[in-house]
Amino acid sequence: MKEKKSQTILVSTWEEIEFNLYIPFIRDKDNKPFVFFNYLNPDTNKKKKIVKSVGLDRYTDVKTLKKQAKELIDSLTDLLSGGWNPVTNSYNDLPITPLSSISECMEYWLKTRIEAAKLEAIGDKALKSNTYLMDFFKKWLTAKQFLYRKPNSFTYLDIDNFLQTTAKDRKWGKVSYNCYRMDLSTFFKSLVTQKIISDNPVALSEKKNIKNDSSRFVIFDENELTDIVKLLEWRF
Repeated sequence: MKEKKSQTILVSTWEEIEFNLYIPFIRDKDNKPFVFFNYLNPDTNKKKKIVKSVGLDRYTDVKTLKKQAKELIDSLTDLLSGGWNPVTNSYNDLPITPLSSISECMEYWLKTRIEAAKLEAIGDKALKSNTYLMDFFKKWLTAKQFLYRKPNSFTYLDIDNFLQTTAKDRKWGKVSYNCYRMDLSTFFKSLVTQKIISDNPVALSEKKNIKNDSSRFVIFDENELTDIVKLLEWRF
């Protein structure tokens, strides 16, 4: 009879780091499966074994465990590619990281916009709009007690709620609504670029239809258009 043993399965490799799934023969409250990999600690120049088990069901079958391990490893490689040091659970001298709160990211982004304005990369009007937006957003976040949420937890539903609530309070027209929505998208795009989040939640949010909006165009009735045509003919 073949003896049953614990298993160690190589799941994937990333940047020469091997991610393994360990499955103990006996699985109970004291013995659970986990993913492990060796990471070179830059402070000591020695490798340390890193163990993670988030999202692994200790009582499920091997096939499901492999799938869960792959999902966990994908999350770990995303963090590693962003500069995460698993030994210290910190990031390598980055101003903001995926562990930063939305308020910290907002503060940093506004600083970058101020610097961009000094370098004349953006205009004063754009900076003023960005500043107003961050003030409005912070007010909404504070009211919702969302200031310390992680940026990747926001969805288009949050964006819609913020814009709709603020539009009502500030009496925005459709054009103003879309302008602030575009500025908010620029903010979240910067977080995507910096690998703080993977997707821009503004992309799926509502955009106002301003095709026939009077705040964008002056709309004349038929009699007014006739008068204008006559005036133009007289002038030229």
